[in-house]
Amino acid sequence: MQGIADVNAYLRDVEIFLGMEEKVDADARPLKIPGFQVETIEFRRVSFRYPGGDRYVLKDCSFMLQGNKCYAVVGKNGAGKSTLTKLLTGLYEDYEGEILINGKDLREYRYGELKWMFSVVFQDFARYALSFRENILVGNVGGNEEHSHTQFLEQIIDKLELKSCVQKLPGGLDTRLGKLDRDGVDLSGGQWQKLAIARLLYSDAPVNILDEPTAALDPRGEAKVYEMFRQVTMERGQSTEGVHSMKDMHTMEEAYSMEKFTILITYRLGAARMADEILVLDQGRIIEQGTHEGLIQSENGLYKEMFDSQRCWYET
Repeated sequence: MQGIADVNAYLRDVEIFLGMEEKVDADARPLKIPGFQVETIEFRRVSFRYPGGDRYVLKDCSFMLQGNKCYAVVGKNGAGKSTLTKLLTGLYEDYEGEILINGKDLREYRYGELKWMFSVVFQDFARYALSFRENILVGNVGGNEEHSHTQFLEQIIDKLELKSCVQKLPGGLDTRLGKLDRDGVDLSGGQWQKLAIARLLYSDAPVNILDEPTAALDPRGEAKVYEMFRQVTMERGQSTEGVHSMKDMHTMEEAYSMEKFTILITYRLGAARMADEILVLDQGRIIEQGTHEGLIQSENGLYKEMFDSQRCWYET
């Protein structure tokens, strides 16, 4: 009887899975567009509510992102920040208005192209039951195998302060992680978070999105992780100075660091200060946009209100 009860429970999960909507090209591999760079991302009067919901999460939301900058989207919990990420990466298509990438409607891109275009670390990031090395390499599933053990991988591990973690693992980079394997080693929550960010950095996607992956950390711990991320991306950007063609590049690091957007989605504003420009989302709309220095001067602004309320998290 216990076995029958277990099988019935499994079958209920199977029925739910089979009842899910199918998306065209859901299993497509990332499809790189040769020579493509994201120059502009634009939302034009975008409105959206989740299937079966009667409340608009986004309503007439409009903004423009330009150039290869670091942007931060901030707002209170429930403002719709993560929904922006889900729409931009093509997870939902039944929205009103237009989302444009380089002036072309998002729906006109193939889903495989969108998979390549964006590398995202979500709050509920994946913890793959793979080796330590493979947990990073999966960030670029279409990458060249001969580069899989290059200096670039080691540099990311070093900069994110994961080197000591690897040295303690019984099999080093080839140690199986997680609890599915008998000999698998589980990491701490902070180490899994850094591993997820390492996966994003290893990707050759032109747009990096961090959607509150450090929400489980305390504010100071979160600020430290974002500072590591900032240092890595700055060094990668500096490595391309004077590079004019792919023939001039000698390392995978240089090839992957060309022309990237970075978008930070966060409620806590310690990370937002590192952004070139900040967008403040409230009740489904962008109500403020500018630099930290500019927004903090607005006496009645939401950003200043949020920053003042969080100031004690970062000051001693």
